Order: sequence, then structure tokens, then C-alpha cells
Amino acid sequence: MAEQHLYDLIIVGAGPAGLSAGLYAGRATLDTLILEGDTVGGQVTTTSVVYNYPAVEKVDGTQLMNQMQSQVALVLGLKFNMMRLKSLILLVKLRH
Repeated sequence: MAEQHLYDLIIVGAGPAGLSAGLYAGRATLDTLILEGDTVGGQVTTTSVVYNYPAVEKVDGTQLMNQMQSQVALVLGLKFNMMRLKSLILLVKLRH
């Protein structure tokens, strides 16, 4: 039986919010896993132009999400797992 890995944080979804959460988790040096069932970047990747995203006047949705994914994965070294969840059971152990 494979040894279990306990992460500090598991993020469900790799859209803009999930990638932003991953970015901050990585900067906080949390051992983090990001789960995504479909496409990293979420629905914004189907948007030809995203207007008024923070610090960007306009940008292609796919380009924006590719840049976010690169920053999260390459710079911070976070792990992505492509899987569709049917259910999620949370077992929480709080650190003091």
C-alpha cells in the first residue's frame, strides 16, 4: 500500500480563484495540491478577451490563465492533479 501524503492545503478547482489561492498558498510555503476536473483556467479560457482584470486592461482569457498556471506551477512548484471528484470527505486535523 502506498504511503499517504498529507497536504497543508487542497484547492478544488483551477480557475482564476483556485490559481490565486494556490499562488498565495505557495508564497506562504504551504504544501499544496490543486485539483481540477476539466481545464486549468476554467471557463475564462473560452473568453476571447477579458477586460479590466486587476492590473490588466484587456487580455486573451487563455493567455491569462496560461500565465497564471505557469506562475503557480513553475515558480512556486505547486502540484496539479487532473481528476473529477464524485465526493469529498474532509478529515481535519488542526495544528496548534
